[in-house]
Amino acid sequence: MRIRREIRWVLWGLWLGCLVFTIWFFAEVITLFLEAESW
Repeated sequence: MRIRREIRWVLWGLWLGCLVFTIWFFAEVITLFLEAESW
């Protein structure tokens, strides 16, 4: 039972990491696009 709980935490962590990475990636792309537009 303990292993199953740990697997659930690992999957939750992976999902959260992907979400954070996606948000960071879009923020980075938008920032670069806005900087390119300004010059």
